[in-house]
Amino acid sequence: MKALHDGATGLRDFGTARRVGNEMLIEQKFGVMSEEPSISMIRYYNIQPDRFSWVADRSVNGGKTWEKENLRIEARRIGPARSLGPLAPAQERGR
Repeated sequence: MKALHDGATGLRDFGTARRVGNEMLIEQKFGVMSEEPSISMIRYYNIQPDRFSWVADRSVNGGKTWEKENLRIEARRIGPARSLGPLAPAQERGR
């Protein structure tokens, strides 16, 4: 997965996502300016408050052929749910 770690080209990597029913489908292109660009088709499914599943197919030849289930993640929350407060607290006017 060299392209995933290629910091020199990361700003040119891009993707699109769409929701289909209870799943999120993402097409992500990595290393688009490198010698070895790749495309990942990622599917998030079984999405629950405390877990989700993730699987990605990968192509290194512009989508002509695909390596099915190149990556798989089964994520589970191991601690209590937390809420995230505001990323930037509101500021008083006139300051």
